[in-house]
Amino acid sequence: MADPLSAPEPWAEVLARLETVPGARVTCTVERARGRLTSAPPTVVRAFDLAAREAVRNTVRHSGVRDVEVVLTLGRDRVELRVRDRGAGFDPRGSTAGHGVQHSIVDPVRAAGGRARVESRPGEGTVVALSWRVGRASSLQLRRNHGEAAVLGRRVLLGVLAPMVGGNALLAGWQLIAHPGPPAMWLVLVAALALVGLAVEAYRRGPSVGMLVLLGLLAPTVTAGAVAVSGPAALTTFASWYVGFLGLPLALLAFVTPGRLLPLLVGPDAALLLGLVLWHPEVGAPGFGALNSVALPVLASWALGSFLRRSARRLVEREHDLAEAAARTAAERAAAELRSQYFSHAATDLGPFLSSIGAGRLDPSDPAVWADARQLALLARDDLYLPGYYGAELRRVVQGFRGRGGRLTVAEGLPPGAEDRADGRVLAALLPHLGEDAEVSLRQVPGDPRRGRLAVVPGLPDGVLAELRRLARDLGCAVETTPHQTVVLLPWPRQPVAPAGAAGTGLADLPDEHLSGTEEHAWT
Repeated sequence: MADPLSAPEPWAEVLARLETVPGARVTCTVERARGRLTSAPPTVVRAFDLAAREAVRNTVRHSGVRDVEVVLTLGRDRVELRVRDRGAGFDPRGSTAGHGVQHSIVDPVRAAGGRARVESRPGEGTVVALSWRVGRASSLQLRRNHGEAAVLGRRVLLGVLAPMVGGNALLAGWQLIAHPGPPAMWLVLVAALALVGLAVEAYRRGPSVGMLVLLGLLAPTVTAGAVAVSGPAALTTFASWYVGFLGLPLALLAFVTPGRLLPLLVGPDAALLLGLVLWHPEVGAPGFGALNSVALPVLASWALGSFLRRSARRLVEREHDLAEAAARTAAERAAAELRSQYFSHAATDLGPFLSSIGAGRLDPSDPAVWADARQLALLARDDLYLPGYYGAELRRVVQGFRGRGGRLTVAEGLPPGAEDRADGRVLAALLPHLGEDAEVSLRQVPGDPRRGRLAVVPGLPDGVLAELRRLARDLGCAVETTPHQTVVLLPWPRQPVAPAGAAGTGLADLPDEHLSGTEEHAWT
C-alpha cells in the first residue's frame, strides 16, 4: 500500500477529485507493482475519472452510507480502480438501477478500451471495479485503424494485393514446373495461398491481436518447413519464392496494425530468416534478399497505412473546422437578423405608444391604456425570449388571444419558424377559438427531449376538440382530454445552441431583475 499522493500525476488527480465529491467520505489507497508503471492514454484516465465519481455519487445518493473505499492498483501492463461501499446495495439487474449504471459507468469505460464490473446485492453494499490492460487498448486501436481504413483497404485489396498474389502464384508455379523439386513444395504453395485467404478474411472482418499473433507464427512455420524441404541454399535463388509469398498476408494486416504491435506480425519470420542467413555459410549475403522480401513490404504497408490514416484524420478535422466556421457564420447572420427584427418590432409597436404617453395623448391611468401596455410588454418578451418564433400571422393570433384575456406560457429558447412546425400550427388553430378563461402552456415533456406538451385549461369543447383531433392526426400528434384539461403531445423542435464566440442578440443576457412578471421566463 502507498499514500495516494504517490500515484503518478494523472491518477493522483483522479483520486483528489474523488475526495471532493459532496457528501462522501472517501478513503483512497494506492497499490503499485514493482518496475515501470503503465502509462494509460488520456481517454482511459478520463473514463475512469468520470465512472469513479459517478460511483461515489451513487453511494451518497442511494446507499444510505457516506464512507467509500477506493483502491487504485497500478501495474506494468494494467490499471485497476475499485470503488466500494458497505451500504444498502441494489439488484444490478433491476430496470432502473441497471440501466443507469450501464449508461453512466460501464459504457464509457468500455468505449475507452477498459472493462467495468458492478457487483451488488441488497443489503451487502456495492463494488464498482474498473480495469484497463495494454493488450486491450492495442486491440481497440487495431479495430479503430481498421475502421478508418475501410474504404482504402478495399482499394488495397483490389489494386495491390490481387496483382501481387497473382504474380507470386505464377512465379511459384513456374518454379515448381520448370525446376521440379520435392512434391512437398506444392503443399507449401497451398499453405501460402491458405494464409493469404486467412489474412483477407481477417482483414474483412476486422483483425484482432490474436490474429496478428497467429499469422506471425504460421508464416515462419511454413517458411521453416519449406527450408527444411528445399534446403537453406534455396534462399539465394528463385526457389525461395515462398518467402515473398508468405510476406503478402503479413503486409496486408500491417496496413492497419499499430506500430507497437508490428513486432508480433513480422518479428518471428524475420528472426527465422536472419538466423538462417547468419548460421548457414552457404547462404551468404544474397540470403538477405529473402529477409528484405518479408521486412520491406510489411514496413512499407505499415508506413503507408499510418500516413493515409493521419491524412484522413486531418481531412476530417479540417472539414469539421470548416463546418464549425460555417455554423458560426450562419448563427451570426441569424443573430443579426433577429436583432434587426427585435428593433423593428420595438420601433413599430413600442415607439408610437411611448411617444403618445410622453406627449400626453394617452393617460397612463386609463385601464384601457394599461391593457395596451401589458400587451406591448408581452410582445417585447416574445421578441426577447422567443426571437423569430412567431411569424407575422401567428404573432397576430397570439396578440388577439391575449387581448381577450387569455394566458399563454411557452418555454424559452425554441428555434424560430414555428408557423412551419407542429407546435406553431397547433397554436394557430387553437388560439382563435379560446376565450378569456383559457390558459395555454407549451413546454418539453420532462425526460423526453423529442416530445412537447401543449396543455389547455379548461378542456376544449367538442367542436374545437374535433377540429384539433383532425389536425393532430395530420401532424402525427396525440390528443388526451378531460373536462379540466386537453393535452396535445407533439414533436418537440430542437433548441438552437449558439457556437462559442457567436454574436448573440445582446438582449437575452439581461439579468432577470430587468424583466417583470413570471420567474421562469414564460409568456403569460
